[in-house]
Amino acid sequence: MLGPSAAGGGACNIRPMAPRGEVEVQPGSVLLRAAGFLIDWAVVLVVAFFIATSAGVGEGARVAVLLVTASVYEVLFLAATSTTPGKMAMRLEVRDRQGMRLQPDKAILRYLVFLVSILPFFAGAAVSLALALADPERRTLHDRVAGTRVVKAGRGSEP
Repeated sequence: MLGPSAAGGGACNIRPMAPRGEVEVQPGSVLLRAAGFLIDWAVVLVVAFFIATSAGVGEGARVAVLLVTASVYEVLFLAATSTTPGKMAMRLEVRDRQGMRLQPDKAILRYLVFLVSILPFFAGAAVSLALALADPERRTLHDRVAGTRVVKAGRGSEP
């Protein structure tokens, strides 16, 4: 959909407009998203290691501690703030299609789809990466299913 530019006001100045009910935002790049992901996983690995060693968890159960730690970390941060420390460092946040902060159900759905996509030897992660690279909004598989998008911070309709 096209509309008159707010800057020029003339009939010749046109720019793309967001579909009805959606907010125009600048998507976070794949590289920024990857950097945020690596920061988050570094934090999760340290926290999970501390929990596992403090609780005396055996080596066989450490993967479960890691999965639970990662799940709680991601879902709680996204539901509470629409970002994680890694995304925050990259000045990114996760918003719904209308530009609003995530509700807990969308944060949970987004993480569950992400988790399922990486379990079969990261094959789903390759699909998600291909989707993000091909999509102008840089949406991955879990963003598409949950109706979310990662955008540059401060561009949503709600603080």
